[in-house]
Amino acid sequence: MAYEVSYVDNADTILAHCKMVDRIKTLALANGWTALRDNTATDSREVILQGVGLTGLEQIFVGIKTYYDVGADVYNLTIGGFTGYAAGSAFESQPGFRFSSIPAHNARIDYWLIVNAQRIACALKVGTPVYESFYMGKIYPYA
Repeated sequence: MAYEVSYVDNADTILAHCKMVDRIKTLALANGWTALRDNTATDSREVILQGVGLTGLEQIFVGIKTYYDVGADVYNLTIGGFTGYAAGSAFESQPGFRFSSIPAHNARIDYWLIVNAQRIACALKVGTPVYESFYMGKIYPYA
């Protein structure tokens, strides 16, 4: 299991919530996930990943996408889970799409990120003191 404790900010032209997606993608790819979609060429981000689970035989599909409204001071993340992947379909039209919105920020975000082959979990500090968290992937239920 890999983890990263760090922060992102607006030190250059890339907004913090976009950098957050980049950090998640980088750690996921380094730990067995495959990028099926990687749209990071603009001031928005959209990444869809596939994991193989702890058995190495599973198909776990997750995604993360930014959205923002400068006038409303909204810089957030959409976290998605899917039952499959259709290359020609939009993020919101992927098979079995379920999502959650995560309030983020265009300024400094402290984060605690954990990744293994079946899940991606993260806690974000997006204000003083506002904490948000998310979990993407296969849920391993406890007794």
